[in-house]
Amino acid sequence: MDLASLLLAAALILLVVMFIARPFMERINLGERQPTRAETLAAERETVVVALRELDFDHATGKIAEEDYAAQRAALVAQGVALLKQLDEVSNQSPAQALDDELEAAVRTAREKISKEPAASRSAELRCLQCGQPHQPNDRFCSTCGAMLTAPTQTS
Repeated sequence: MDLASLLLAAALILLVVMFIARPFMERINLGERQPTRAETLAAERETVVVALRELDFDHATGKIAEEDYAAQRAALVAQGVALLKQLDEVSNQSPAQALDDELEAAVRTAREKISKEPAASRSAELRCLQCGQPHQPNDRFCSTCGAMLTAPTQTS
C-alpha cells in the first residue's frame, strides 16, 4: 500500500467516526418547554391508573391482603377522582384563559430567575440619557433613539 491509499483510508475512518459520534456530541434541549397544567395532570392521572392496575394484579395473585388492598385502592381511587376533577376544570377553561395561565407561569418563572440574580448586577444597568433604554457597556449609540452614548449614567 502506498501513502495516498493509507491517507484516504484514515480520512474515511475519521469521517465515519465523526458521523457516528455526532449525535452524542450535539446538545439536546428537550427539557426547554415547561409542560402545561393539563399535561402535568394527565401524566399524574396515568401514574395513578398504572398504580391501580398493578395493585389489582398484586391482589389477584395473592401478594396483598384483602384489608390492605381495600385501603390502598380507596386511596388511589380518591387521588384519581381529584385528578380527574382538576383535569375537567382545566379542559373547561377557554383557550384564552389557558393561554393566560401559561403566560402567567412563564412570567413567574422569569421573575424567579431575576430574583435569584445578585442585586448588584441588576442595579448596574446602563441606560441612555435620551430615552432611558438599557444598553451594553461597549455600545456607542442607543439602539432605540440613536443618541450617542458618550457619558452613560447608571440608574437603579
